Amino acid sequence: MSKQDKLPAWVRENVPNDAVWGETYVVARKEETRNGNRVYIKRFLKDPVDASITGREIKDSLEFSASPAFGIALIVIGAIAAALTFILKNPEESPNYLILVCAVAALIGGVYLTVKSAKAAPEIASIASFEALEPYIKKALDEKVFDAEIAARKAELGETGAGYAGYFCVPARLAAQGDLSSARQNFEPGDELRAQLIVMAAAIPEESRKLVRKR
Repeated sequence: MSKQDKLPAWVRENVPNDAVWGETYVVARKEETRNGNRVYIKRFLKDPVDASITGREIKDSLEFSASPAFGIALIVIGAIAAALTFILKNPEESPNYLILVCAVAALIGGVYLTVKSAKAAPEIASIASFEALEPYIKKALDEKVFDAEIAARKAELGETGAGYAGYFCVPARLAAQGDLSSARQNFEPGDELRAQLIVMAAAIPEESRKLVRKR
């Protein structure tokens, strides 16, 4: 059975691999630099992002969300790492204690992802309309935009300070309404930058703020 055969029949029939959906996002970024004991934090807006995603990428996202494989892999890795810390040395000794902590985290994360995929699988299997598919398109596009910002920052600055960088990505259609609650983020932009994001989004033509099929 091919990967595509595991998708709902409606998705296989109505979402071609080369189809493209897209919408505009507004993005804020944080750069934190350290010089001795001093910490400098810069928060700023980027230009709006005209983001798009293909049918193949949407299908990949659906398959990943419905599959327990990654969660199971984490459970196996966590169990092996935990067992090794007890077999090789006293688990309370450093660095074995840190390995044990990571192992437990992997086990917890694996269980969480496995349960999450078990809940998502029947919902994904029941997709039979664009209305039902749309939330999954938006979720996959959110993740793609966020990951693209990380990749763009890496291309610009390399690994220097990557651990202190921050990203805040939200669809312009939501930001224009003052709704930033569903942003994909790893830092808090603050009230001033939030207000600027809303103003920027509101200035984007309404048609560009919609999630639409482009091809």
